[in-house]
Amino acid sequence: MVLVALSSAVAARALVWPDVVEEIAAGLRAPNAITRRAAAERIGGLSPLQAQRVVDQALRDPEPDVRIAAAQAAIRLRIESAVVHSLPWLLERDVRLRVAACEVARAMPSAGALTPLARALGDTESPLVRAAAAEALGSFPSADAVPPLLGHLDDASPQVRVQVMRSLGKQRDQRAVVPVVGKAQDSASEVRQAAARALAELDDPRAVQALILLLRDPVLEVRLDAIFALGRLRRDAAAGPLAGLASDKNAAIRAAAIGALGQIPSKEVVVALVALLGQGDDAMPGAERSPLRAALVEIGDAARAEVGQLLDTTTSPSRAASAAWILGALRATADAGRIVASLRRGTLEPTAALPALAATGAVDTVPVILEYLADANVDVRAAAIRAATALLSPTRPDGRAVEPIVAAMRVRGLDVAERGALAGLLGRTGAPRAAEPLIALLSARELSLRAAAVDALAELGPPDSAVAPLADEALLLLLRAPEGDMRRKAATALARAGGSRAEAALLTLMDGGDGVDRAATLVALAGVLSRSTSGAAVARVEQSLELAASGERDALILALGRSRFGSGALGGLVSTGSEDDRRSVATVLGAAATSERHALLTTLLSDSDATVRAQAAWSAGAFPPALVRERLLQLVKSGDADAATNAIASLARAGAVPASYFCASLQDPRPFVRVNALAALGRANATCASEVRARLKTDTSVDVRAAAARWLTSQPDREAREALARCVNSERSARVARACQQRPLPHLGAAPRPVEVFVVPYGATGPKPYSQYVLELGDGFVRAGTTDRRGALFEPTATGELALRRPEGPPVAQDRK
Repeated sequence: MVLVALSSAVAARALVWPDVVEEIAAGLRAPNAITRRAAAERIGGLSPLQAQRVVDQALRDPEPDVRIAAAQAAIRLRIESAVVHSLPWLLERDVRLRVAACEVARAMPSAGALTPLARALGDTESPLVRAAAAEALGSFPSADAVPPLLGHLDDASPQVRVQVMRSLGKQRDQRAVVPVVGKAQDSASEVRQAAARALAELDDPRAVQALILLLRDPVLEVRLDAIFALGRLRRDAAAGPLAGLASDKNAAIRAAAIGALGQIPSKEVVVALVALLGQGDDAMPGAERSPLRAALVEIGDAARAEVGQLLDTTTSPSRAASAAWILGALRATADAGRIVASLRRGTLEPTAALPALAATGAVDTVPVILEYLADANVDVRAAAIRAATALLSPTRPDGRAVEPIVAAMRVRGLDVAERGALAGLLGRTGAPRAAEPLIALLSARELSLRAAAVDALAELGPPDSAVAPLADEALLLLLRAPEGDMRRKAATALARAGGSRAEAALLTLMDGGDGVDRAATLVALAGVLSRSTSGAAVARVEQSLELAASGERDALILALGRSRFGSGALGGLVSTGSEDDRRSVATVLGAAATSERHALLTTLLSDSDATVRAQAAWSAGAFPPALVRERLLQLVKSGDADAATNAIASLARAGAVPASYFCASLQDPRPFVRVNALAALGRANATCASEVRARLKTDTSVDVRAAAARWLTSQPDREAREALARCVNSERSARVARACQQRPLPHLGAAPRPVEVFVVPYGATGPKPYSQYVLELGDGFVRAGTTDRRGALFEPTATGELALRRPEGPPVAQDRK
């Protein structure tokens, strides 16, 4: 078990009680228009079910401002009846109402809106209305929207012409290709730019020549969009003109041209790009990403042989660095020997070679990497440590690494951080003989070095190994350390790796005494009991539970839940315990998914408390799908956001529903439900790639766009690569843009393991009980809920890195006395 303290922020929106709906309804009946508008503006804070009762009334109000506010709320909540109410506004004199009607129809396309919107394209008074109508037609999933749009490509307003072309691009109807090609020479630069973008979406070879002409456009933005469109079309005819721009004096043009060439996987393009490696913008000695390197990675295996040959023959360090980076990014394990050979020749600098070797995932190169742990250059040592950390794993014990690591720790001039990182490497060897040097480090003067040694000891061998008695003794002593952080570190290490000696000592310590950190002791005991074969130890915990209160009860419930013998006590808590007790039981049921515990889970999935249901919904993912499927499907449909978020993740983890279910769930209004649907599609044969690409482009949630990017990076098809390229160039969120660039790393044997997370809200100095959280796991799933009385949550099968995301929506109502 790992003890983690993370940060979170609880959403500040207030609870919405039923009487608020009545207040809004009364406000909408007020004679004063200002009061009615204020009431309409409050509709957006309701749930869709609550809003349905009042939004229709507001949409019929005589005051335009009231109707517009109601329309905005209906769009946000996706109340489809608003379309019928708003379409007559297209005949109103108020331009704002006509625009609002178009916006409602765009958000919720309806067949009945097609003809009114087509008429609105001819609005003689306002280009704003015509542009809004064109945008709405672009969202219609019907080819019938195309003819009216084509009829207004020559609108007098450039703004309208731009929007018409955007909508034609969205429709992807081949009837639009020739008319849009004609607009590539429009007098307005913004129209020419929109034409280039539309031609990229239309994806037709007839557009190539028109786009090549736009490469000489006097406006930079038009040229950039033409370059992008040519890359999107992936036609060999564009390779020559684009190659000529790869050395353009303008840096933006160079980068765009190289990126576009990366979309054309021909032999000629590969040769042209490889010839540019290590020169100009790509003359970088280290392991940084460049447009040229990224372009060759995009081409993929078609570029690997040419890049490998360059690495074999070049004498240029910068060209070798680029080639090694590309092979690493391509996960070219078979080419790791080429990287090592170039390193041995002295052509490839260690600071470039070592990260590339780690990226390939070539475990057999670890001995080469270990040679550089004691290098005189601090940057080389740091690169070697990072590379060895990536490739070593305790699941593959490697005693050969111990002596080189210990020798590196004796190098003069190492700072504390380096020695701590090397201690961590000793743990990752998984070798029993690493225990002795790690135990010696527990006497180090520096707290951070002692902490690193504790973490490393937890990695070494199973609890019944020869290492266990030595490690248990050292870690038990640290439970009395004066530093609270050290006591928690030791408790976490014992929970993960403590053996029978630790169990007996922890049961004694649980009875209390001077200098005993009871909270740390219980953390350690919970992990040790998960491996215990002693029912007597569980009986001791049950006795303590009878007298325990507050957060200590949660720690004891966790210990019982992780033990194979604790189901009886858990059953009693489900029957007679408080909602806090039941929540803790629900959290830990997934640690041992037995038939006995399934009966408890069934009860908790229908608990009267929403926070209990949410935790039970997450634990259900550990049980056989036939046992949990129907109840989880009900929870996804419920208005309980946390339970729905967890339920859809559990449906995926249990393998209970087909991929089509998750495709449909991408339309759910709750962001974290969509996130989990996207994570689920990563485990299934998705049939809705186009919808995932749309989520990356237009979803309002950063979390959803980042999840869509993660899914697309694992897809080899052209459309996925193009969507990711657009994201890198245009995404507003740095987090999402990074996700669009990152390829999935190889898994080198890291197994899921239990963790305990303590949630520290922003501005707080410690964990806070009953905090709302959204925990993102390394496999992309998110878990939503409320922390226990200690401010903690337990995750029995964590994978990869964990992160807390900002909860969305109102807090769960709880009565705390």
